[in-house]
Amino acid sequence: MFEAESARNIVLVKYEPPGMIEILPGCGHSGDYEFVSTTRTLEIEVIRNREEILERLPLKAAKMGQAYKEGDAWVLRYAIAGMNTVSVAELNRKDLVADCARATHYVRSMAVGAFELTDGAAVEEPLASVADTVDGGEEIIAQSPMRDGLIETGGDLSQCASGEPLATDDACRAIIRLYLEPIKSVED
Repeated sequence: MFEAESARNIVLVKYEPPGMIEILPGCGHSGDYEFVSTTRTLEIEVIRNREEILERLPLKAAKMGQAYKEGDAWVLRYAIAGMNTVSVAELNRKDLVADCARATHYVRSMAVGAFELTDGAAVEEPLASVADTVDGGEEIIAQSPMRDGLIETGGDLSQCASGEPLATDDACRAIIRLYLEPIKSVED
């Protein structure tokens, strides 16, 4: 749903701290996201509680939060291939249609690439050493592909991290992070 909205308009959302994002279908603002390629990076993060799910996986928080059990340790591996960014510096509430009154923020930019979320119990080596050895992109993925315990995936992490496909290929188009800007009130 988010990808379809962002292909047509600037995406408007209702944001509630600490990380709950509600996409408001049909509440886009006219404008386009422009892709800018970045140097490929491979990151590994360990998720140890529900708050970290909200922070690191805001678009999937409702679904993933239900699957998470206290005491679990999930491993999030992702490669960022670029950014989709709008040229609009700010949106004002007066520019929105009436049906979009619940919108609090707009998505200014989004990091895109590929990711894998796995159950930490599937990692053969201790989680701390996995997180500490992130310096050889393709090499790390090849050493521990972590297909067992796969919880969620977007794009193709090994292809995207290798830098082989263009960043606009399907292998590298999953949304990794969102960067929000508040919608200005009429008085601002």
